[in-house]
Amino acid sequence: MFTSINGQMKEYKCGYTCIFISTAHPAPNAWRSCNEQPCPNPYKWFVGPWSECPVTCGGGIMTRNVTCAKEDLIPTSYEMCDGKPPRFGKL
Repeated sequence: MFTSINGQMKEYKCGYTCIFISTAHPAPNAWRSCNEQPCPNPYKWFVGPWSECPVTCGGGIMTRNVTCAKEDLIPTSYEMCDGKPPRFGKL
């Protein structure tokens, strides 16, 4: 049950006995949020060296290993790394 006294809301909870609860001075918070900035992505691209060009003229394709992983270097899905999957090959 709510009642207003001098513009302040007062609440009475009744069961076997009535308890007066003042909303003019609410209890202080027992918690608050912190460190709300997003966590950095632990996954990143690891790239190996380019291979040798397989031809001396006419155009060839060089390749290299590109892996999305954490520092443990266990490969995971490309979606875990920021950005699109790598293009394979270098003309």
